[in-house]
Parts: sequence; structure tokens; C-alpha cells
Amino acid sequence: MKKNENEPRIIFLNQVSGKLFLELAEGVADGVGGQCILYTGSDKSNEIESTSNLKVIKAPEYHRGNYYFRLLDWFKYFWFIFWSVLKQPSSALIFIVSNPPFLPLMGYLMKKLKGQSYVVLIYDIYPDLAICLGKMSSQGLLTRMWRWFNKIVWQNAEAVFTIGDDMAIKLESMFKANRTQLGHIAVILNWVDHKLIKPLPKEKNWFAQKYKQVDKFTVLYSGNLGATHDLETILEAAKELGNFNDIQFLIIGDGYKRPFIEKFIDQEKLSNVLLLPFQAENVLPYSLPTGDVAVITLSKGVEGLSVPSKVYYAMAGGSALLCICSGDNELKTIIQKHQCGILVEPEDVKRFVSAIKRFYKDSIFLKSCKENARKAVESYYTKKNIEKYREILMDKLKFFHNN
Repeated sequence: MKKNENEPRIIFLNQVSGKLFLELAEGVADGVGGQCILYTGSDKSNEIESTSNLKVIKAPEYHRGNYYFRLLDWFKYFWFIFWSVLKQPSSALIFIVSNPPFLPLMGYLMKKLKGQSYVVLIYDIYPDLAICLGKMSSQGLLTRMWRWFNKIVWQNAEAVFTIGDDMAIKLESMFKANRTQLGHIAVILNWVDHKLIKPLPKEKNWFAQKYKQVDKFTVLYSGNLGATHDLETILEAAKELGNFNDIQFLIIGDGYKRPFIEKFIDQEKLSNVLLLPFQAENVLPYSLPTGDVAVITLSKGVEGLSVPSKVYYAMAGGSALLCICSGDNELKTIIQKHQCGILVEPEDVKRFVSAIKRFYKDSIFLKSCKENARKAVESYYTKKNIEKYREILMDKLKFFHNN
């Protein structure tokens, strides 16, 4: 018996659906021959609208406050989803993102209660990420329980996806991927809309003109100003490079460290640092190409546990990369593979300053890095990667061919 065409084919679960995941959900929904549902939280600055194939249902929002309120928001979303998905037909495949971190447990519950199939996309590996950031004990009861649940949940999934090879290696040591229906961990790299985000000469860029960057060498940091981001190194470097009148540091974002940054700029009287709030999505095609060099940070200890997707946006805008990271990780792989930037250890202000000076003084090296970054995006990190999700869901799992 054929499925009812009005029943959802896929139910996407992600409390915070940014542009990247929305493109994924819409891209998969457009190719499955039926309507899909996305349960997500959004606010006035990030309203997500339904399309012909993807119905968006508003769920409890996630607020970036203290950890108590974050946890409360996670539980609100989890229980809302539990009762919502329980009412949906069991024929729908559940596509779960690791946000909230314990959300994949929803798939296992629905499989046991309704015999429903699910897949999991792991953007960040918890509880290991929380342990590295000092938020959990590595040997605590909660940690041991969480890891045990992860193993059960992942092994019972139809497929487990992740976004980097180093992350896949970490995951392979945590559960038996051959017990999933797919039989292995599917690594699908993130992407960027390279037709939207692309290099733009500063003299033709209203954003660069507005903030007086046209005649400057711009070192750009754009993203969360979180407690785990090594923004101190950037500020100390700006302090040391204060005598270079045409080197400008542009920091765009909000978060825990914003008050600290404001205070540092004021106390040190840094005229070469401009701090701006998060920019609207329609401004990104202009703000991102303003950076001659884009700074990307990855906290020490989280190698293989997370991949900062903003690296692809920086590369699409034609910026050279200056990555603050340690050990083997995706940022190191990107820079070494594509020859598009420089790696610096966390808190190594001296090397960070040296890297900026090299970009600044060696125009041939800078030009090569910028061009290589853009070419890499066009070859490896485009929306074509969405097709890889669709291929696995439709061909490998044969979900959409079931009667």
C-alpha cells in the first residue's frame, strides 16, 4: 500500500535552524516527492517561512543566556517535540540534529514507541565538547550515562552523518557504526552559497565604504564572541600593531566576551579596532568580503569535536585564513590541502602578529591565499553537497521506495 501523499516524508528536528541547515532541509525536501516538516525555534530576526515542500512549525526558541536558561530552553524544545512527533505518522523518517545535544534520544524513543526510523546529523560531539570546555566532569555519572545513551541511539539509527573526517574518527571510537543500516559514518562537508557570498572589491562594496575599510588592510573576525573563543589573542595583536595606520581589525558579533572586548578597546585606546554587532543576513555578502584576512578560532581540546562552519563563508568571500587552533583538526586540513592561509596556536600572540605582518607585507602570498580559498569553495564546499544527503536517504536507505 502506498503512503498517503499528505503525510510528511521527513520530519526535521533542529531547535536553531540557521541558513546552512535551512538550505539542507529545503534541498532534501525538494527532492523527495512529498511534503516535509521542520520543527524549529526562531525569533523576530530569524523568521523562517514554509515553502511548497517544507512546512515550518514554530517550536520553543533557544536563547543565548546563562547555562541555566539554555538548559531550560533545551528541555522545553525536547518535550514540545516529543508530543508533536508522537502525533505524526510513524512512516515519516525523523532527521535529527544534535541541537539540543540530547535531542537524538528522541529518535530512539520514537523507534521504540512507534517503530519509527531516524537518522542523526552530528554537528558537535557531546558530552565530550562540554567536558573540553570545562562544563562537565569526564568521569561523572551524567557523562557516563550520556555516552551510554549516545552509543545506543547512534547504533539504532538508520544512518549517522557528520561534517568532518576528524569528527568521524572520533565517533568511530564511540559506537559501532556497522550496526546502523547504512553501515558506516557518512561524512558530508558543510557548504556555503558561493553565488551569494563572493569576492567584492572594497571600492564597490558599500559596507567597506561605510566603515572606512577601502584603504585599509582589514583583519576580520565575524561570529560568536563566546567564552571559548580566543579573542584575547586578536586584541593583543591589535595592541602590538597599533603603529600600522592602515591595518584595521574589524570584529563583528555578540556574545559573552563582548563587554570584555569593549572594555579592552576603551582601556587600551585601540583606534585600530572596530566592534560591530551581528549583521543581518542580507548584509553578509558585503561584510564578509571586506576582510583581507579572516580569523577563525577553534578552542584547544575540541579538535575533532566540532567544525566552525563560518570558515567556508570566509573562504567564499575571498579572504585568506588565519586560524587559531591546535593539533589535528578540520581547519588544519583545509589550510594544508588548499594552501589558503596560516595556522597559529591558541594564545600565541607573537606568531599571530607575525602572520598578519606576512599577509600585509607579502602581497603575492596574500593574493594566492585569497584566490585558493575561493577556488576551494567552488570545488568542494558548494550546495551540491546537499545532494549527498539526498542520495543516501533515497538510494542507500531506500526509505522513499518503501510501499
